[in-house]
Amino acid sequence: MPPELDQARLLLEAMERIRAGHYAGSDPAGLVRVTVDGDGMVSAVRFRDTVGRYDPRAVEVAVRMAVTSAQDALAAAYSGIAEPMEDGT
Repeated sequence: MPPELDQARLLLEAMERIRAGHYAGSDPAGLVRVTVDGDGMVSAVRFRDTVGRYDPRAVEVAVRMAVTSAQDALAAAYSGIAEPMEDGT
């Protein structure tokens, strides 16, 4: 198999592994933990037991931050497979 096709196959396999995974993130205070799938869609949201003590606007911000954090983890996984290609390896 030509090296270009082998590299393309390895890249596709890496992308399939990433898409099959789940990526977690949370807000800085740890109030909310979110999991996204390999497409970046939210698959789970967990709240700390004390969430009812917080202002709803603060919870809203925490949810958005947790989603962003989880999606950043997914993006980092994709970046990890792109870096070797940029290096030419």
